[in-house]
Amino acid sequence: GLVKVANPPRWSSPTIIALGLLAAFLEGATLYLFIPLVQSPGAGSAAGDQIGHLFNNLLAGIPVESRVPALVAAVFAAVVLKNLVSFLNTYVTRLTGGHVAHQLRLRVFDQTVSSCIDYRVQNKRTDIVNTLTTETWKVSSGLILVYRLMICACTLVSRVSSRSSP
Repeated sequence: GLVKVANPPRWSSPTIIALGLLAAFLEGATLYLFIPLVQSPGAGSAAGDQIGHLFNNLLAGIPVESRVPALVAAVFAAVVLKNLVSFLNTYVTRLTGGHVAHQLRLRVFDQTVSSCIDYRVQNKRTDIVNTLTTETWKVSSGLILVYRLMICACTLVSRVSSRSSP
């Protein structure tokens, strides 16, 4: 439906979804890195899942006096990386949206110019201009919304499945 009408570049859909999922993963990783910072030293892990145990095992290899600076540096790096990935995702998404809107405008313009004179006489110029400007952006915005929904659905499924795994 919408993806066929919008006809985004082939590389854009997988790129946007992958970057969105990577940003969601990095956000989760940042939270997991932050947990040991707020726990009292020597306390057991509040995270009872596999990822929490993985972080505890990684921390075990770091000397006690270096853990806080290492965690602060790791949290900072994860936040910076997540923001860079989010920025790149936003850039690619908007680039794709602009490309889709432009291609749709060209198609509408070509159809309008190649249509018979009766069509152009019967329709007001403002209707044609409205279609060229507003309606093409609506399709582009709809495509971007579909990308966001796909990313949110994948993130939700991965979080629910990670909580239900033993």
